[in-house]
Amino acid sequence: MKAASQIGQDRAGRSRRAGILLALTIAGVALLVQAVPSLAGSLQWSRQASAPSRTWRWLTGHLTHWSWDHLQWDLIAFAMLSFMGLRFAPRGFTRCLALAAVVIPLELRFHEPQIGSYRGLSGIDSALFGLLVASLWSHRAGSSR
Repeated sequence: MKAASQIGQDRAGRSRRAGILLALTIAGVALLVQAVPSLAGSLQWSRQASAPSRTWRWLTGHLTHWSWDHLQWDLIAFAMLSFMGLRFAPRGFTRCLALAAVVIPLELRFHEPQIGSYRGLSGIDSALFGLLVASLWSHRAGSSR
């Protein structure tokens, strides 16, 4: 019978592997979308295309970027924050990505009327940074007791 710590390590390992696959998929699709310029306009989130029949743009908007430089900086941050997030909060990583992917467009839609369109991973990068800070803060608070 496995000890509780071994079960926790197994779950963390599975979470890390799933998170790595998810992060690589997101990065790969973002690169593909940028390589096919006609895709970006049809996949970006925009206020005009926010009808219920186009809710998929709420997710695909994160994969579009305004330029190769924009994509490059977002991917650098995404790679570093994914690596650190998977190291310090492997079980929270995929939840953070999923929650941010949905909440960011909702926030734009209902609370930022001046923003007409959205492209990029920067919102998800910010969410991963928040996950990392919370994880490190929690770890530090737990170790100081």
